[in-house]
Amino acid sequence: MAASGKAGSASCKVVDSHLHVWASPLQVYVKYSALFRITREAYPYEDTSQLLSRVISSYGANRIMWGSDFPYVVPECGYKGAKEAISHVAGKVAISSSDLEWILGKTVSQLFQGAWVTP
Repeated sequence: MAASGKAGSASCKVVDSHLHVWASPLQVYVKYSALFRITREAYPYEDTSQLLSRVISSYGANRIMWGSDFPYVVPECGYKGAKEAISHVAGKVAISSSDLEWILGKTVSQLFQGAWVTP
């Protein structure tokens, strides 16, 4: 699933209104990435925090995975900045450290078990 609009825009409201429908099938996962593409604000993209909170409420953190959007993120904030932005955004809506662990790696590790070695 991808939101093609800016945070708070009409297209995000459409996504928001359909989250519960899309979340029903247990095999649906969300890649939460490219925050610079859905924000109306400069780095660290704080206006995306409510969207992240709603996606977690609809899907559960164990069905959300962060993606860096590399290499397109490089001129925006870099890989490191993109990863730090997710943690920053999560802190704005009091997401638990356990949920953040799922989003930053546990979900993808569980989904693609044995596909690669994690550091």
